[in-house]
Amino acid sequence: MNCELELSEEKLIVNVIGKCCYDTWKDFRYSYLLEVDEQEVKTCEVNFARTTFIDSSGLGGLLSLRKKLSLENNIVLSNTNKTIYGVLDIANFAEFFTIKPSS
Repeated sequence: MNCELELSEEKLIVNVIGKCCYDTWKDFRYSYLLEVDEQEVKTCEVNFARTTFIDSSGLGGLLSLRKKLSLENNIVLSNTNKTIYGVLDIANFAEFFTIKPSS
């Protein structure tokens, strides 16, 4: 997995590329840590448009991001394909995040 970050006007966008799983969750976590520590982030979007897979470690990474940012429900999980949306739905992540499936 690779992550591309965009930060502008207090909004962080994390573009997740490839698999978000046990082997790559640390890459996900470290990709945003430096940006978050240096900037005030008020909203965050995690873009799954180029993500192929997510497992429980990836879910844990999303919860860690939420805790680090202290944003409550100001985190949007966007462009989730059918499979990723299903995993998020089973895990009841709509309680913690706004989920926007891909069209």
